[in-house]
Amino acid sequence: MDGERRIARADRLAAVASTGLLEAPSAPGLDRLTRLTARLLGTPMSAVSLVTDEQQVLAGRFGFPPSNGGVARMSLTHSFCRHVVDDDAPLVVTDARADERVRDNPAVDESGVIAYVGVPIRMDGHTLGAFCVIDSRPRTWSPADLATLEDLGAAVGSEIALIMAAGHAERAATLMRAVLEASPDAYVSTDADGLVLDWNPAAETLFGWSRAEAVGADAVELIIPEEHRVRFAADVARVRAGGESVLAGRRMEMPVIDRHGNCIPVEYTVQITDVGSPVFHSFLHDISARRAAQRELQQRNQQLEQANLLKLDLMGMLSHDIGTPLAAITGYSELLLEDPLPEPVLYLVGRIRKSAHRIDELRHNVLAMCSLDSGTLTASRQPVLLGPALREAVDAVEADIRVECPGETWVLVNPAHLTQIVVNFITNAAKYGGGATAITVRETGETVSVAVHDEGPGVPSALRPTLFDRYTRAADTGAAKGHGLGLHIVASLAGANHGTVAHRDNHPRGSIFELTLDAGGAH
Repeated sequence: MDGERRIARADRLAAVASTGLLEAPSAPGLDRLTRLTARLLGTPMSAVSLVTDEQQVLAGRFGFPPSNGGVARMSLTHSFCRHVVDDDAPLVVTDARADERVRDNPAVDESGVIAYVGVPIRMDGHTLGAFCVIDSRPRTWSPADLATLEDLGAAVGSEIALIMAAGHAERAATLMRAVLEASPDAYVSTDADGLVLDWNPAAETLFGWSRAEAVGADAVELIIPEEHRVRFAADVARVRAGGESVLAGRRMEMPVIDRHGNCIPVEYTVQITDVGSPVFHSFLHDISARRAAQRELQQRNQQLEQANLLKLDLMGMLSHDIGTPLAAITGYSELLLEDPLPEPVLYLVGRIRKSAHRIDELRHNVLAMCSLDSGTLTASRQPVLLGPALREAVDAVEADIRVECPGETWVLVNPAHLTQIVVNFITNAAKYGGGATAITVRETGETVSVAVHDEGPGVPSALRPTLFDRYTRAADTGAAKGHGLGLHIVASLAGANHGTVAHRDNHPRGSIFELTLDAGGAH
């Protein structure tokens, strides 16, 4: 590999730059090594030279004139050290004036560089530069001189590594300090005796003590309530004695106190580092807002419990207090319709009977909604002969609807739920579709589908994705009143019976609402 390519390699230049010494004044440790080397070899000058593709920088030097700005630089045109990097090998010059490798170097006449010896400074496989000594008169370098320079060159490499490590540590500490300064959580570090070592701005805000006031104070007495101090003091003593902390690494909640004695709930974690002596690092987060929200949530839960009790009372009232007299009204109205009564009276009795059935339908819907909300909706399925059950549902709403059902079609369903679903489909068609026109049944292997047809305007496409959701109405014309619960109840009842509900277009107009249930044999 030729010299130009070696000097200009990007990875080598990056390694030189990573030392952090190209822009810094000479390092004290490297200066000491150059003084020692010059004394041992009896030379007027010695240098640690870092070589780039444009210049060499003297990171440590002895015997050179002071440099402007504290950083000693020189062009590669005046550099002997570049040859050390070019060849990755020592360069030994007895008399530069007679050495064809360097006799044309301007440093010979301008700086009086006559004798020179330099050895490579290597680190991580890269040649960073040269460690050299210079004499202003011809000199024959002995093997002992070269060995001494090689050994001290290794020490130079070690010193540069230490300088880099110190720089990394300083940058890491600076970054950590910046993170802690910006952290929204309070940071408190303490030594093995529990005395505060560090205290960030968030800790100043949380506790009211400035960093100057807190550092050096006993952290337990400063921020821990009296009833918790024994536990913390015992944990510190346990770690100081070489034991394991019972608090470290856990996320815990506890109260702390500020400088005014106010109690503040916090969530905190403790970590321990030990480099000769344990240091406790605590991060504390104020959870006052969370605790307040939990109290609101507890109040809300109490309100919900009270509402649930009210709902249970409502269910009881609907089941018994309303259901019993409603059954009597329905029964008496049906008995009256069997008697020969004047036509106007029969009409009024019929209106009473129809209204009673409507109230009973609403009662069942409310009971279903209460069961849904409380998570108690269940269905005890049994084989039901479908044809008579559908005709009973039609009779319950006193509608004139054609029912097409094969005579021996059975389904597995809760009979009351089946009636409620079909009645809801029929009343929905009456509200939004001009009334149901037919009920058809389709058997498909292990399932049976019951379809309620109407020839109304149909369901708007925008409503279809949420048609069976709570509070969605099948149309939004304002002509029909309702709360949008009927189809939601239907879907829930169907699900409880291992069934499904769906909507599809009728042809040429209208809608079809379909219930699909498991087929069931006759029993």
